[in-house]
Amino acid sequence: MNENNSKKLNMLDLVMMFFLKYDLILKLFTPLKDQIIIADLKVKNIHAILNQHGYTSKGKTMSKDSLRLLLINLVLPMAQRAKGWAMIANNKEMLAIFDVCETDFRAKDNTFIVLVNTLLESMTSNLTELLLYNITAAEITLGTTALLDFVNIKEAPKQQIEIGKTITIDVVKELKSAMGTIEICDTLLKGQFQSSHPEMVAEYINDRKVMKSVKSHTTIIAHVYEDEAHVHPIADAEMSIVELNRSDLTNLEGEGEIIQFVHGQYMLHVVASGFTDQDIPFSIATGKHVEIDVVMQPSIIRGHSSNKLGLPNVGNNVRIPNTNFSTVTDAQGNYTLPKVPNGKNVLQISNESGDSDSVEFTKVNGQDLTINFIL
Repeated sequence: MNENNSKKLNMLDLVMMFFLKYDLILKLFTPLKDQIIIADLKVKNIHAILNQHGYTSKGKTMSKDSLRLLLINLVLPMAQRAKGWAMIANNKEMLAIFDVCETDFRAKDNTFIVLVNTLLESMTSNLTELLLYNITAAEITLGTTALLDFVNIKEAPKQQIEIGKTITIDVVKELKSAMGTIEICDTLLKGQFQSSHPEMVAEYINDRKVMKSVKSHTTIIAHVYEDEAHVHPIADAEMSIVELNRSDLTNLEGEGEIIQFVHGQYMLHVVASGFTDQDIPFSIATGKHVEIDVVMQPSIIRGHSSNKLGLPNVGNNVRIPNTNFSTVTDAQGNYTLPKVPNGKNVLQISNESGDSDSVEFTKVNGQDLTINFIL
């Protein structure tokens, strides 16, 4: 869990303590009481998810040996049940994979990682059949997350194994839901008690703040979104400090960071597939941290279709073959295709009569293109 989410969870814990402290007063307002109950359940659910994966609100707590033991306890029982399924189904290929015992898990780290990953992938591929044997997607996710933690602690080479999404997905979803409930509590609490209990409301507002933690290293954090409301983060956007050749990819929440560099004035370059590249100047002092919200603009291929007389062609189909990028020309013969990624491709246009034309194009640096047709 990243720092921003840790701060949010710490804030939620403080707010829930506030609700408990003033329970006798707050529960007199039934709509607020109901929302507090919902918020409490959501916060407890977040902690349950974290605890299951060996996390606290401040990060990972488990050692490599503990993670290995956790993986054995999670994966071996599932493998044994899956072996039973393979025997009954007479699936010799899966039987060979699931025919493991505890001694197999005592292998060296690299062999252990490959073994566990193979088991988890095989369970995922046969999940429909294995549900009857009490092997669930949730259990497989627990194993995958623990394996990812084991790999990270071991610092295994990237090419050795690639494990998919982790606990982040579940926690982000639950945090967003909990924060939504707390916003309802904000409105109800202030509206009901601002006049009668101003000191209590002031205490709540103070607890409700997401406090900034102190960073000892010079740090730039970018939050990359595709909308002004900051509702839709962009994952896998590359943020880089041009002058230092330092970069990072944003996570599922659209957050990336670069730490430990010399103070000064720099240019932050942000690149995301389907969006126009952005360059953002910033300055930073030693030991300080800077956070920047970046709203990316979708790169666009636009153009116009007309006939040989110069009149607009209405309803022409415009598409990039073998992709999901397609549209039709409007009443003025214009079209737009947003979020087309960089690279070489072909733009094709056609009408109801079967006439068509195509143009090769190359997009670089997320730049917009204008391509007109006469058809």
